Amino acid sequence: MHAAKMTALIGLSAQLLLLHPSNAADYPSRPIKLLVGASAGGTTDTMARTIAEPLSSLFAKPVLVENRPGAGGNLAAEAVARSTPDGYTLLVSFTSHTINATLCPKLPFDPVADFTPIAMISTVPSLLVGNPKVPAQNLQELIALAKSNPGVLTMAIGGIWLVTPSCRGSIQDDG
Repeated sequence: MHAAKMTALIGLSAQLLLLHPSNAADYPSRPIKLLVGASAGGTTDTMARTIAEPLSSLFAKPVLVENRPGAGGNLAAEAVARSTPDGYTLLVSFTSHTINATLCPKLPFDPVADFTPIAMISTVPSLLVGNPKVPAQNLQELIALAKSNPGVLTMAIGGIWLVTPSCRGSIQDDG
């Protein structure tokens, strides 16, 4: 295992132990569940599975990944928010969790107050790519091209439902 991964797992393990209000020596006494608000096979699921196996070995208890895709991660987040706050049901989240409070003001949970950050387990870059025949070499040129040709360009984002409209709106509104 790479040194960076091992360091991250040790840090995550220590933070999980600090979460449990009773004696840290007793934690975990049963399986830990990692809820993922995305489908199996995606980036967030892969990150959860990447840490689950080493944590299982470290804790000598199963660390299970459970996918609850839908609503931009809100289904899994709600399940964690409603769970007993004992460190046995955790959320492995993606970027939507940080913006849900502004995009979805009527959530049945508070994305900030109802959660305690434990660790950042990964960073994932986002890229904007296009057909090489499009006469734009950067984002500023692409926005200018789109504004000068309304309705001509199309875009697709392989991502969650919450980020897609906000990204599109941000690009459209950018001056």
